Amino acid sequence: MQKLLTTIIRRPVAVAMLMLAAAATGLYQAFHLPLELTPEVDLPKLAVTASWPGSTPENMEAFVTSPIEAIAHTLPYVRKVSSESSEGQTRVEIEFSRQAQMDFITLELGEKLSYLTQELPFGVSTPPIEKYVPKEFQTEAFLSFHLTGNLPPHELRTFALKKLRGPLLSVNGIAEAEVLGGEERELHILVDRAKLETYKLSLVEVQQTLAGVQMRQQVGRLANGAQHFDLVIENFSVDVEELANLPIVKNGLTINLREVAHPKFTTVPPLSITRIDGEPAVLLRILRQPEPIRCASPTRFMPAWKNCNKTFRAICAS
Repeated sequence: MQKLLTTIIRRPVAVAMLMLAAAATGLYQAFHLPLELTPEVDLPKLAVTASWPGSTPENMEAFVTSPIEAIAHTLPYVRKVSSESSEGQTRVEIEFSRQAQMDFITLELGEKLSYLTQELPFGVSTPPIEKYVPKEFQTEAFLSFHLTGNLPPHELRTFALKKLRGPLLSVNGIAEAEVLGGEERELHILVDRAKLETYKLSLVEVQQTLAGVQMRQQVGRLANGAQHFDLVIENFSVDVEELANLPIVKNGLTINLREVAHPKFTTVPPLSITRIDGEPAVLLRILRQPEPIRCASPTRFMPAWKNCNKTFRAICAS
C-alpha cells in the first residue's frame, strides 16, 4: 500500500490523466445507456385471473375472487392482496416481500389453485398465474392509485369523481382519469298513482317540479379580453328529507311531494369491484395522451396529486 501511494505522489500527471480518462468514459456511457420502454424486471408480484361468462361483479367477488384471495393470504411473505372484479372477469394481484423466492411461491400457488378449481362454480375457467407486468407497461396507463379509508364505498367514488378527477385532468398530457370501483347512487322517486288521482296531479307536473329543483342558473359573466365566460350554479338537492318536503302547487293548493311519492337513494349495480386486503377501495387510473402530444411526467403530475391527497386525508380524518 505504501509503495502504491509513493508512486501516485511521484507521478501526479499520470494519475490526473487516468482520472480524466475514467471521468470521460463515465460521461460517454451515461449518454449512451440503452433505454427500454418495457425493461425486463422480475418483480415480487403475481397476478391470478379468472373468467365466468355471464356472471355479475357481485357473484364474481363472492364465489371466485374471495376464495382466490383466501389462498393468497396463506402464501409466505405476502405484503398486499388487491383484486378487481367486473362482469365475468376477476383479477387478483399478490405482492410479496423482496426476500420471497418467487419460483417456489409460484409452484405453491399453482398447487393450491389446482385444488380450488374443483370447488369453483361450473363455468369458471382455470385461474392461470401470470408474472406481474405493470399496467403502465401494458397500455398507455401512466399511474394508478387505490383509494381506501373510513368512508362508505359511494363516498369514496364520489370523492374521486368530484375532487380528484378534475384537478388531474387539468395537468398537461393527461388524457383521462378513470374511476373504477366503489358504489354509485341513484335517486329514485316512487310515485303512488292512487294518490296522484286523489290530488288530481299528473306525472308531468311532478317531473316539472323536480326539474325546477335541479335548475341551472346563470349568476354572472367574466370577461378575459375577447373571451366571455358565463358563471353558472347548479342546484342539485341530494337531501331526501328536503325533497320529500318539496311543495307542488296545484290550483292554489300546496302539496308536499311526500304525500304522493317516496324519494329514496338506491345503489347502482357496480360494473367493477376493487378491494385491497378485503377492504372496499376505488381505483384511479391515469391515462397519458398518445405521442407526439404526450407531455405528462411524474414531476409535472405529482404537485396536483399532493394537493388531492391532502384533501382526501382531511376528509377521512373528519
